Amino acid sequence: MKFFPLLILTLICFTSLVYAADMPGLPTIIQGQVSINEKLAPTGTLVSAKIDNFTIKEYTLTEEGIYILTIASSEGEGKEISLYVDNIFTNQSFEFKSGNIVETNLSIKKTKSNWIYWIILIILILVILLVVSLKRKKSKGFKNNKH
Repeated sequence: MKFFPLLILTLICFTSLVYAADMPGLPTIIQGQVSINEKLAPTGTLVSAKIDNFTIKEYTLTEEGIYILTIASSEGEGKEISLYVDNIFTNQSFEFKSGNIVETNLSIKKTKSNWIYWIILIILILVILLVVSLKRKKSKGFKNNKH
């Protein structure tokens, strides 16, 4: 009977250790400002964290220029996390460590959609081809009139 309290205490300690081993680690929090072309990113901008080119967490801005990512520790302890804004790499990477709070500002450059330039270029090429074609027809007609 003397060993009964010791046995209970041992079981409690052992059970606590087993449960502690199964408990997940603390999440990593990544937060800061995000800008596009040196202006605060608008609401709706997508900020994502990737490990080995797989997206592990995404956040859509609900406030202009402010983002926060909370990443569960099970996502890849010790691996490199890369940050993206609208699927453009921000040149920001760091090693994932459970419980970290990372303050980092993200910035990308986006070029305006240049589809209008492509349309103008295609129209210009078509006009040049039309002019060349008309000149060839004229020169053939001129040669035929000579004979």
